[in-house]
Amino acid sequence: MLASSEITIQVPANVAEIYRQSSDAERQQLSMRIGAIVRQGLNRQEDSYIPLKESMNRLAAEAQQNGLTPEILESVLNDE
Repeated sequence: MLASSEITIQVPANVAEIYRQSSDAERQQLSMRIGAIVRQGLNRQEDSYIPLKESMNRLAAEAQQNGLTPEILESVLNDE
C-alpha cells in the first residue's frame, strides 16, 4: 500500500456532512477517487507544456541555423 498524507479541501457543508456519515470503506474509496482525479489533472497540466517546449526548441534551432548567435540576440534585446 502506498504511503498517504492528509490534505484539507473546501467543500459545501452538505457534502462534508455526507462524508462524515460515510463508512471507513466508503471514505477510502472516495480518497482513491480524489487522488486519481488530482493526478489526472496534474498530468494534463504537464502535457500542455510539451507543445510549447517543442515549439521553443524548434524556433531556437531555426534561429541558430539562420545565424542568430547569443551575442547577436543580446545585442538585439539590448537595442544596441
